[in-house]
Amino acid sequence: MKDIVLVYDVASVPDPWTITQVAEIWKKHNLVLWDSTKGYAPFFSEETDKYTIVDINSPISEEEGKIIKGHEME
Repeated sequence: MKDIVLVYDVASVPDPWTITQVAEIWKKHNLVLWDSTKGYAPFFSEETDKYTIVDINSPISEEEGKIIKGHEME
């Protein structure tokens, strides 16, 4: 079984996070955050429904909002 690779435009990292923090949120919550005003959308090397990609400039669910708010305080 091949590993799924995330292809991520580092320019699209949302403020105030770093790419390391984005990776930590992805690993912990299966949620990939990106900022569409800053760069290109991330994508996976294989089709998967295991992870959710969220543009912070689009409507988000209540659960996604809690994850984002929780990590802003770290």
